[in-house]
Amino acid sequence: MPTTTLSDVEAVLDTLATPVVVWDLEGHNLASNTAAAALFGYSRTQMHAINRSMTVHPEDLQAVQARVATRRAGDRTRRHFAQRIVTATGAIRECACSGAAYEYDGQIIGTVVEYFDAGRLEQVGGAFARNAALFRELFELSPVAVFSTGPDHRFEMVNPTARLLLQRPIEELEALTLADIVAPEHRIVLDSEVVAGGAPETVELEMLRPDGSGRWVHLSLRTLADAQGAFAGQVGLAQDITQQVAARDAAVAAARHDALTGALNRRAFEERVTPAAERNTAVAVIDLNDFKSINDHHGHGVGDEALLAVATALGEVEGVEVYRTGGDEFVAVATGWTAARLERALPRIVPIPGRAIRASLAVGAAVAPAGTPLAAAVEAADQRMYRAKRARQAATRRSA
Repeated sequence: MPTTTLSDVEAVLDTLATPVVVWDLEGHNLASNTAAAALFGYSRTQMHAINRSMTVHPEDLQAVQARVATRRAGDRTRRHFAQRIVTATGAIRECACSGAAYEYDGQIIGTVVEYFDAGRLEQVGGAFARNAALFRELFELSPVAVFSTGPDHRFEMVNPTARLLLQRPIEELEALTLADIVAPEHRIVLDSEVVAGGAPETVELEMLRPDGSGRWVHLSLRTLADAQGAFAGQVGLAQDITQQVAARDAAVAAARHDALTGALNRRAFEERVTPAAERNTAVAVIDLNDFKSINDHHGHGVGDEALLAVATALGEVEGVEVYRTGGDEFVAVATGWTAARLERALPRIVPIPGRAIRASLAVGAAVAPAGTPLAAAVEAADQRMYRAKRARQAATRRSA
């Protein structure tokens, strides 16, 4: 095992102009160079005695501990991160850091961290510090949710917009993966993203909040790979599109529903009858008897009330889909039912609320066998409905 001073390593590190410290997994300084001593404000002797927790800003300590935990778990990924350090005088300096696993005899025993002092970079005119500061500003203020995950798929960086979107604090998110907060039916999409091998993908999916509510997002996700081509994490941008999805769903629903009765419309019915039925499916064609008479004697307003009352009554039959396919014509569809069962379930007389009149219905039903479209059954049901209608008319004439 290396000694705590590692003088041979320090001799090599002293050839570097940038500050470098080798921290073990407990936070002890195994080795450091002269540039690191100057950055932290300690003598070389004092540097050997310091612990990493003494040099890290308290607000950044948790992030450091999380990175150490991944090292303990065998993570050899080189990581780049921003970190505030505390010098011997108590001054706080912002650094851009690069950390790599430090190994001995095949085991990870610490991390080699290279520190780029943002203030010094700014003094010498380096663009890195300005870009890093700009990135931090954009990251914190972005109206779009921005996040990154590590090789273990857990969240690492999460900006305020993302935390607001997900309604979770950073401490909770750091223990979760993206799959943990995505609706179960959408997790297959994430599996495909990992296989994408770095190509950015854009998808729409639903993310879940702790209270069980969901938010739809437009997610741009890029999978990262390390130098060996292994999975190294992901970066993502998520834009809340919940309102847009709701508006789109409402528009789709409106396009498939009858404006007067709220029943599914003819367009939706044509979509329903085209594919083959997976199971035996009963279809009933329903027509209002004497609907013209209702309009002529009571007005079209009352006629509309009659249509609404019929659609409501049909919709109350459990297990039945209701479509308004024409002026006074409806179709009911029930998967797995017989024609007789469907005919028995449907009403024949429907009261019109607030009126002293009722709507009378003529019904004919047929079954589409599994593996066949509903069209033939609809035609057979239509013929039976007209036979029922004519039989009623004949009975009415005889009674007159």
